[in-house]
Amino acid sequence: SRATSRCQANPSEVGVQDQAGRHTTLRALLAFVAEEGMHLHQLDVKTAFLNGKLEEDIYMVQPPGYEKGGPQMVCHLQKALYGLRQAPCAWYTTLRGKLEGVGFRASDADASSFVLEKSEHKVFLLVYVDDILVASKSEQAVRDVKQLVGSLFDVRDLGEARFFLGMEITRDWEKGSIKLSQHKAVSNIIMRFGMGEAKLSSTPMSTSTRLSKRGSKPLDK
Repeated sequence: SRATSRCQANPSEVGVQDQAGRHTTLRALLAFVAEEGMHLHQLDVKTAFLNGKLEEDIYMVQPPGYEKGGPQMVCHLQKALYGLRQAPCAWYTTLRGKLEGVGFRASDADASSFVLEKSEHKVFLLVYVDDILVASKSEQAVRDVKQLVGSLFDVRDLGEARFFLGMEITRDWEKGSIKLSQHKAVSNIIMRFGMGEAKLSSTPMSTSTRLSKRGSKPLDK
């Protein structure tokens, strides 16, 4: 089970910004990977927010079953928990600090994009909360960076990137192309609304419908 927070923060708390990757940056990276024939792998950081260190004084009601000292006692949080508004920013601050400590440089255009110049090759990282894409022309450089990030955080190595942010990634090395598809996401939505057995239709309107400016009521201005 996972404990989430119900907290009261110090009134002087600063604003929180979730540093998540932009979709425009993702599209640019994938286009660059396809054009340059780069290797693209993916990492998943386990319980990412729990790595974040808090800079504010935040107190949390004790979770049920773990009360100590009576109901009037609360927990003084030292690290971020899921449910905190500060958790995404605290996690990003920790992540950026450790990546810059091993040589990565954050992009000025997108704070979630990092680059490492490793010998003759550059390695690119794109971070979206706890999902990380690793790209480089050198497969050995990709393996080295995955091992490096794994030494900083508890991660799962997902191998070649095949599914990211609800999109399926299909790579054609011969054609030098990368295709994105949301087939699985769309199928899940259809099943959720009980339309798995519905008949397919190429258009939501009847093909025999004819539209005309005459004989129709004008729209209110």
